[in-house]
Amino acid sequence: AAGRVTWSRRGLFRTHSGEIPLAALEGLAVESRYADTSGRAKMHRLALVVAGGERLPLTNAYYGSYEHFRTLGERIQGAVRPARELVFHTRRASGE
Repeated sequence: AAGRVTWSRRGLFRTHSGEIPLAALEGLAVESRYADTSGRAKMHRLALVVAGGERLPLTNAYYGSYEHFRTLGERIQGAVRPARELVFHTRRASGE
């Protein structure tokens, strides 16, 4: 639908999906977490940031390439412009 973002994410046992107004999409976030206890290796995933700061991860798992997710986020930014200017947020995932 025009002016709406439809998303879905499949896990092993569940599927999460939804639809939000484009106006509620505030930004994108590359979420990062450590892959091991050394604190050196990081894993990443991309999430949509909606009104109120809620994050909707686009994947269940974290992967190794920050630049891959940054590039993917830039493509999403380009797709929604000029309707919305999306801000990039970066932080470690919650619970870390």
